[in-house]
Amino acid sequence: MATITEAAGTALVGAMATDMWRKAVDGVTALWRRAYPDRAETVAAELEQTRRQVLAARQSNDERALQDLRIGWQLRLAQFLDLEDHQLAEELAAQLHRLVEEELRYAAAPSERNYTNKVEMKAVAFGRSQVNQVAGNQYNYGD
Repeated sequence: MATITEAAGTALVGAMATDMWRKAVDGVTALWRRAYPDRAETVAAELEQTRRQVLAARQSNDERALQDLRIGWQLRLAQFLDLEDHQLAEELAAQLHRLVEEELRYAAAPSERNYTNKVEMKAVAFGRSQVNQVAGNQYNYGD
């Protein structure tokens, strides 16, 4: 779940300076409401505060403050998903993933998108054909 919380924290902070900020706040608050209904409004207020901090950091070109906000929400989301009810944790992680992929993914600037894209590869070989597929470096050291 570390990958999704890293991606979500980054996308969340990135969205705060865009027109997507309201969807980000509503989406994360809805997740919180499922696991911790009594804390959802507090989280919504903290997200509103994060938005003000993001806007101020961007205005002053304070990359360090933006990075601190990203890391803070990454940790917060990781703690949020660390539930005793593992089934609920998996459901919430899937919903968080959908929120990032379907709503917030492109809200952040390309330089702030530090999560990996999905790679899907398919190959078909007939007869005595050979297929090599690689999503990285491939080295052939001979037969």
